Amino acid sequence: MQLAKRLISEEYPKILPVYYIAHHMQLICTDIMKKNPFSNNILINCQKFVTYFTESHQFGATLHEEIKKELIVGGGLKSSVKTRWSTTWDCCTSVLHLETIFKNVSEIVVNF
Repeated sequence: MQLAKRLISEEYPKILPVYYIAHHMQLICTDIMKKNPFSNNILINCQKFVTYFTESHQFGATLHEEIKKELIVGGGLKSSVKTRWSTTWDCCTSVLHLETIFKNVSEIVVNF
């Protein structure tokens, strides 16, 4: 392995070896989220949506029925995990993707 690294660095001196790039990206994203309260609040609120619909079986089932009825591809809500920066993105985009469904479900919840 060391020989391969040395040969590549000799052949291509402009390539910088960046070890653990995913870990570094996760640390950078975490630092940004800590320093920006607006982005942190967005993530907290998105996670509240996910938690509510996963813990409430009745309204979670209603959400899934609405998703099927509207033929939305890509499924339902995705949860965020602190150690994976990409799940933060997945969580927020899943909430945005289902915005119209939330409006329909909120009408059902209010009438319940």
